Formats: sequence, C-alpha cells, structure tokens
Amino acid sequence: MAQRIRTRYSKKQAEIVESESKKILEACKGMQIPSKNISEWYHSPNNSHRLLIPNLEDNYIMSIFFWRPEKFYNQYVPTIPCVNSCSGVPKSKGWADGGARLIYGLNRNVLLRSWSYTCEECNTTFYAHDERLLKKLPNHVQLGKIIYILFIY
Repeated sequence: MAQRIRTRYSKKQAEIVESESKKILEACKGMQIPSKNISEWYHSPNNSHRLLIPNLEDNYIMSIFFWRPEKFYNQYVPTIPCVNSCSGVPKSKGWADGGARLIYGLNRNVLLRSWSYTCEECNTTFYAHDERLLKKLPNHVQLGKIIYILFIY
C-alpha cells in the first residue's frame, strides 16, 4: 500500500521526519532497546540565526514527538496489550501511515509520529496514540503522553 504524503508541513520538515524516523527504526530493530542518545523528541537546532544571513526556514521547523512506548518505556511496557482485551499479542507494523500528524497547540504546533500494531488474534490494527491503548498503560507511561500534550499547550 502506498504511503500517503501529508502536505501540512514543509518539504524540509518531511525530510527531517523521515530521517529521524529511520534513526529510531534502526536503533529499535528486533528486540533492541534504543540507547540513551536516542530520544523520543526531536527539536530543531535552529543554528542559522547566528549566521550573517539566517535561514528563515529554521523558524518553521516544528518539534517532533515519536511515540513508541514499548521501546522508550520498555522497563514498564515490555509488550503492548491489544486494545480489544483479547489474549492476542500485537505485532509491530511500523510507523503509522502518512508521516507525522500535525497537532495544533495554543502556543506551538508539533508533529506526532506514532507506531502501529496489528493483533494476530482479533486482527485489529491500532496506533500507539490510540486512547484505548493509552488507558491500558501504566500511569507513569501515560504521563509521557500527557507531557507531550502539555508541551504544546
């Protein structure tokens, strides 16, 4: 299935989303857990304001939040539960289709890149930001998502 391309952000932003997604994908291959230098957040370095002629595009690069709880919170969430409460174990599908979602906030906009799963038993497909899944995660892991939400407001 071809991936939809969202055009709510610039081409440069789309390239950053893809390159950072690949870094996390490589760091999390198989059963690997990302090292401490791999973060669930990407913030633009915004260094061009120090140049004689700054790059105006740097002002429009949004922060990106990569939500994959079984990798970033692996000590608390060793496996992702199914959203339908069946006994199946969801399999990872990869990053959600269509790139990152643009989330509008009161103070700033951010991008959300979320992992997708398919349950082998009930054949349900869902994303890591699905509210049904978030309710099943430990409170302090849900807090990671809440901090993300608070960051944009």
